[in-house]
Amino acid sequence: MTQTRVRLWNVDEYHRMLETGIITADERVELINGQVIPMSAKNPPMQQQRCVRLIISSVR
Repeated sequence: MTQTRVRLWNVDEYHRMLETGIITADERVELINGQVIPMSAKNPPMQQQRCVRLIISSVR
């Protein structure tokens, strides 16, 4: 079995990636526990919004 090593990043390295253009300003990513993770959409699709409303209304 092949093992894969994961490279974790620190905040300074993350900022350098932004400064050098490795990560661009329009990319929606964040640094979480050393990993660069895509952020969720600002406005979820309509179907997802309906699903969330259904879940919330069923909990009330």
